[in-house]
Amino acid sequence: MIFDELDAKLLRYIQRDLSTSLEKLGEEIGLSRNAVWRRLKSLEEAGIIKDKVALLDQVSLDCGCKSLYRSGPSNTMKHGAISFQAPFEAYPIL
Repeated sequence: MIFDELDAKLLRYIQRDLSTSLEKLGEEIGLSRNAVWRRLKSLEEAGIIKDKVALLDQVSLDCGCKSLYRSGPSNTMKHGAISFQAPFEAYPIL
């Protein structure tokens, strides 16, 4: 895949708001709806767009967490990592 300036513009737009319609994206970067779709599909197939995710609002969810930290414990820290992980197990994964 050849990555060009239009791909870069498209990625900047979808990083801000993935729900933007193909028509609107096309207007913003000067391409047709179908051309935008083809570029997005190519970016996905090339592995440049890895995933589509939703950012959740922790206040609206009222989960009581300020942040989560994920760590891979070393063999010497296994007990400490388990102790650190225990409080988070009370929260279901969404």
